[in-house]
Amino acid sequence: MRKLLLAALFITAVFNGMAQQQPVLSQYMLNNYYFNPAYTGSGELYNFSVLHRSQWSGYKDYNGNTAAPETQLLTATANLDSTGHSVGLLASRDKTAALTTFQAELSYAYSISLTSKSTLALGFRGGIATRSIDYDEYIVKHPDDEFIKEGKQSETKPNVTLGVWYNHTKYYAGVSAKGLVTQADYNTLGLENEKSIIITAGYHIDLSRDWTLTPAMQVITTTDHTAVQGSATVNHVDVFWAGLSYRHEEAATILVGFSALEKKLRVGYAFDYTTGNRSAKGSTSHELMMAYRLGKLHARKRVVVEKQTPIE
Repeated sequence: MRKLLLAALFITAVFNGMAQQQPVLSQYMLNNYYFNPAYTGSGELYNFSVLHRSQWSGYKDYNGNTAAPETQLLTATANLDSTGHSVGLLASRDKTAALTTFQAELSYAYSISLTSKSTLALGFRGGIATRSIDYDEYIVKHPDDEFIKEGKQSETKPNVTLGVWYNHTKYYAGVSAKGLVTQADYNTLGLENEKSIIITAGYHIDLSRDWTLTPAMQVITTTDHTAVQGSATVNHVDVFWAGLSYRHEEAATILVGFSALEKKLRVGYAFDYTTGNRSAKGSTSHELMMAYRLGKLHARKRVVVEKQTPIE
């Protein structure tokens, strides 16, 4: 645990200045790879997943145009050998009204055994983030104003994430820093690079031989916003899981999921009911994810400890 704290302090020290709010996922406990590159390869030999989130379904702006945020994710991870090396790929698209963000990143992580029951991993992810604004989606009061922009404008900049992840047979914890590149040369749209510090933790409680309860929490912090959510899920031999989650001043969530094809295929769904500032948001959000995993880990230094194996 001391090594985890030292690594977390290192990441916090490198992280200077935070900006826009990161997209949130209700099934955060099943998507640790998206938030932390140190989680790369913590599943089976090969892991693939897709996710779609429709936030505030049906929400429209004051002009009657659809403005509900949407997020799509595609991930793939692979363990290279039995010595703890792993690599991953992440592609994501996030759209809110006229602003669209696309990211494509590669990751690397190295994991070592601390004890027979615990592992520590350090991870790095780097790639590009492209953001575009379609000014034609805005309806302006004075369209002839010479300062009004038209058409689409975009910018592409490098994106870097660092992370540390600690696994124990009874609990897990991780911290990561996203969006570490801050060069002004990439700021053509007047938008600061998305940056955040993300802390995740969970604890496994054996209710019986076949049932496990896992309370978990996540904190995403930026300069002007902190998103805190906590959850509790029950898992039946990794075939079925269900739970409840709450995001502070935002939404209450119902979580369900199941596995099939000898637990290789996994499907998860989250239903959010908006609890905060409902007049300015849609009343519900929906999140669907599917994942497929191949191969078994043998003779590895890495220990896979999640009783409810997250979908990468």
